[in-house]
Amino acid sequence: MLSVNGYVLGLDLGVKSIGLALIDPAGEQIIHTAVRVFPAGVEGDFESGKDSSKNEKRRQARQARRQTERRARRRRKTYRILQDAGLLPTGPAAEVLKELDKRLASEFGPHPGHVYTLRAKALDEPLDPFSLGRILYHLAQRRGFLSNRRAPVKKDEELATQAVTIQGLRERIEGAGARTLGEYFARTNTSASDPSRIRGQLTFRTLYREEFEAIWSAQAMHHPKLLTNALGEQLREAI
Repeated sequence: MLSVNGYVLGLDLGVKSIGLALIDPAGEQIIHTAVRVFPAGVEGDFESGKDSSKNEKRRQARQARRQTERRARRRRKTYRILQDAGLLPTGPAAEVLKELDKRLASEFGPHPGHVYTLRAKALDEPLDPFSLGRILYHLAQRRGFLSNRRAPVKKDEELATQAVTIQGLRERIEGAGARTLGEYFARTNTSASDPSRIRGQLTFRTLYREEFEAIWSAQAMHHPKLLTNALGEQLREAI
């Protein structure tokens, strides 16, 4: 309530409206009343704090489109680098990968299990260039989770939770006697023909980086002219 020059102004402030009444106490009369309703800028339950901007859905959809486009560009770039280096056959990606997977599956088991088998073998045995290129491309296809959230309030909490989850996964990898994530999946996946059993598990970018370095170091000894430092830098950036 606000009193000015003997008049009293009453306001009722709501989430989507403002109500007002101007009263003359001396004359005991209501001079004016009004309600102004305006569209809310948020959706959900404002009173309980469970509201969100009306632009939130559009922002999320836009972000999803951008992520899809970036993912496609990254894979195209990685594929082109591997082809130019002689680590993948020439030709369109879909056709080349289909034929390559068909050949590898006949040697190492059904798709996608053969890829994990090769990722494990790459730590100890020399692979032919195309098999090596296939597993390097596979690292680019998966590459694990890396948070891109920028909310400072929850940053420490999120990092702590992620660290605990990563540590738990590392313990499972070590418990299986595996050196890398790929070797862990190759050893523990009893149904390699069912990709959901592997793809449904949360993995992290740092584990893929470590596996890339382990595979690169092991295979560089067998292909010193092919796996150059310059090529390694190109692939690290692309993947």
